Amino acid sequence: MDHIHSIKIFSGRASRYLAEKIAKSLNLDLGKSVVTVFSDGEFQPAFDESVRGCTLFIVQSTFTESLPLCHTSDGLVRIEKTALESP
Repeated sequence: MDHIHSIKIFSGRASRYLAEKIAKSLNLDLGKSVVTVFSDGEFQPAFDESVRGCTLFIVQSTFTESLPLCHTSDGLVRIEKTALESP
């Protein structure tokens, strides 16, 4: 039995340009997601499409001269969201 699944590529807040280039080189659309930022600086990313059963790549740089912890946290929270939405 063939099991065909889709590949999805999402961008963290620090690497949208790179993620767009990767997706384009693979003839894929960049995955749709949003990030809600609260007044206390906390944030919550959310996928705007189903990721269930997909092979998922999150492109997020952890190197930056400003806010390195924020970008690392962004990537980790997205990974956690993915795990919670998977079967």
